[in-house]
Amino acid sequence: MHEVRRLLMRIVGRPAGMIGFAIIVLTLFVALAAPLIAPYDPAVIAMAKRFAAPSAEHWLGTDHLGRDNLSRVVFGARLALTIAIPAVLSAFLAGLLLGLVAGYVGGLIDRVLTVIADTFLSFPSVILGLALLTLVGQSVLNTTLVIALSLFPYYLRLARGLTLSIRHQPYVRAERSLGAGRGRIMFVHLLPNILPPLLVVVAMDVPSAIVIEAGLAFLGLGVPPPAPDWGVLLNEGFVNVAISIWPLVGPLTAIVLVTTGFTLLGETFRDVADPRLAGIGRRHGRFLMRRAR
Repeated sequence: MHEVRRLLMRIVGRPAGMIGFAIIVLTLFVALAAPLIAPYDPAVIAMAKRFAAPSAEHWLGTDHLGRDNLSRVVFGARLALTIAIPAVLSAFLAGLLLGLVAGYVGGLIDRVLTVIADTFLSFPSVILGLALLTLVGQSVLNTTLVIALSLFPYYLRLARGLTLSIRHQPYVRAERSLGAGRGRIMFVHLLPNILPPLLVVVAMDVPSAIVIEAGLAFLGLGVPPPAPDWGVLLNEGFVNVAISIWPLVGPLTAIVLVTTGFTLLGETFRDVADPRLAGIGRRHGRFLMRRAR
């Protein structure tokens, strides 16, 4: 716990980390306290007030059904994090476990898992999401699972590459010569050494998951209306953009702020945890070539 607190203090001690941390904490607070913060019920329709401009009554105006834009953006934060965070954590855990096994055990298991990962990686995330959601249908759970499925191959490849780079280190050979089993070597000695780059990618993938989810909802295959999802709000806003731009301002600003916050925090965590990991990117193959430690 002391090490975690010290790491957190080093992160917030940097300007970028402090800004990112503040944005994330604010977003989490808004998501958790949405019913208390939102001035109106996001589903209440008031046709007499449709396309109202910003005012003291409606700070961001109203949409085509007279619903308060600010309230829908606030509740949208809860929905975005409810999907993005579980999706990224699920992809991280699955990719970490399978990549660790593939990198250390090798052989047929490694080849099969690598082929599976490469197959998923051959499809862009949004295209894969569109195909799968067309088959399984629209819901919060299905959207979460689809995003996790599109992200987990990156964690599998990264965990596998890092494991391959350290599985023949002297301390691993020493443990093996002393009779340590595969489980002990993988989870006691290899796992702690491959976690830092993976955790950096986790922080940077949350905004990616938010953007993917919003993109799917914008295209009509994510969370279905009338849910106050940011992608749904963008879709409805663009349909009526010639009449009013205010339905677009809230979700666009929210997406930009949240993605910026997670990106700043992830980059700061990367630099603090191991400066030699600077420049790491999930989609670049060079971080699979060597363990920067």
